Amino acid sequence: MVGANYAGAMSTTDFEQFIFSELLDEDDFEDIEALDRAVETSGGDESCDPFRATVASNGALIVKGRHETLVLGSQAARAAFREHLHRRFAEGFASVDLWAGYRRVMAKDNS
Repeated sequence: MVGANYAGAMSTTDFEQFIFSELLDEDDFEDIEALDRAVETSGGDESCDPFRATVASNGALIVKGRHETLVLGSQAARAAFREHLHRRFAEGFASVDLWAGYRRVMAKDNS
C-alpha cells in the first residue's frame, strides 16, 4: 500500500515495494544489513546510512530510504519486516548480520 507523504517522500507499508524502490539486491549486503539494524534498534532516532528510522507520535516506525519511506505501524510489523529481509536475502544464515558478514568476506576474497 502506498500512502501518506512523509517529509517529501512517498510512503509504503509494502515490504517488496520498499526493497524495489531502494534498488536493493543481494549485492547490496551492507545496505541490507544497515536497514535491518535501523529497524532492530529503533528505540528512537536511529541513522544507519543510508537509512534513518524514527518513531512517529502514533508509535509507527518511519524508515526513510533514499527514494521511499517505509511505515511499520507496530512491533509485529517491525518483526515481520526483519523476517522478510532474512527470508529474502539471508536464508540459510542465523541472521542478516551473519549473512552480510559472510558476503563481506567473500567480496574481499574475490577482489
